[in-house]
This record gives sequence, structure tokens and C-alpha cells, in this order.
Amino acid sequence: MTITADMTFGEIALLPEFAGFGEHLMLCRPSTWERMWNKPIVSHMNSDANPYETARVLRGLNRIVELVDDGRQVAYDIWDEADCIRDPTRRNTKLFFFPGRPRAPFIIAVSGGGYQSVCHQVEGFPVAPELNDAGYNVFVLSYRVRVEPLMPRPIDDLNRAVRFVLENSAKFNVAKS
Repeated sequence: MTITADMTFGEIALLPEFAGFGEHLMLCRPSTWERMWNKPIVSHMNSDANPYETARVLRGLNRIVELVDDGRQVAYDIWDEADCIRDPTRRNTKLFFFPGRPRAPFIIAVSGGGYQSVCHQVEGFPVAPELNDAGYNVFVLSYRVRVEPLMPRPIDDLNRAVRFVLENSAKFNVAKS
């Protein structure tokens, strides 16, 4: 399957390659997700309001498809079950792995959205293959937004993501330093 610019966010989220994490294409208010669900990706790109290039966005999304089709796990839960029982909002996090050069350093990309959304489809996922091209292993963090109290949850998620990668550096085949 190749993702194309005329596919909608909903179609992409429902692809088998995105099973279990399609909702993490863009974490946002339910009303925003509803509005975006039937819109083609191309309608969201290359406008004055959104300068992200469609080709870069498609490359990032198709990199996920390639990895999954190659049998690679892409999405990881960073919090264990006990952590999620203590704070159920932790279930709404994911860490996406885009492997680069074996034993190379890693980067954790944190997409923006003003703590109201997380825009992986236009920020984290497109930059990951570009950083892979430079040899880096890239992780894209899907952190908690729209939860009260908000702080320090996104920071806790980033700290946990760093520890998770370091604890699993052999599994990911990334440099620890």
C-alpha cells in the first residue's frame, strides 16, 4: 500500500499498517479529528496557513508503511501497565521508531501543537526519514495533551521516552551516548 495525497486522514488511520496507532497521526480535539477525517491530506498541505510540503508528509507516512510491511514494530508503549493504572492518561502516549544506521545516535522528535494537539503527520513523521538519511535513529514521541492538569505530563512523557530508549538501546540497536 502506498499512501497518496488524495487519501483522507480517516483512510490512512484505518490502514492495517496503522492498526493500534492510527489515532496518533494527529492527536487533537475530537471535533478537529472529525473535521479532518474525510479531508484528503493534500487539502491540509501547501497553503499559506500550513507550509508543510505534501511530498515530505507522504514520505514520512509511507516510511511507516514500509517499516510495518517489512515486519518492523513502529509504535511502542513507553509506560507499563502499573504506570497506566496509576495514571490512565498515560495510555494516550506512543513512541514511534524510525531506524537509521545501526548503533548510531538517536534523536527524539517532539511534534508541536500548543499542548492542544500533536501534529505528527506534518512535523514528526516527515522529519524522521530526513534524519534517517543523515544516519540518525529517530523516535517520534506522541505525548499527552488536553489533560488537566496538563503540566508536567508532556515533560514526564519525554523523560520516560528517553529512559525507555536508553533501557532498550540494544533492542533498538542505537548508541547510548
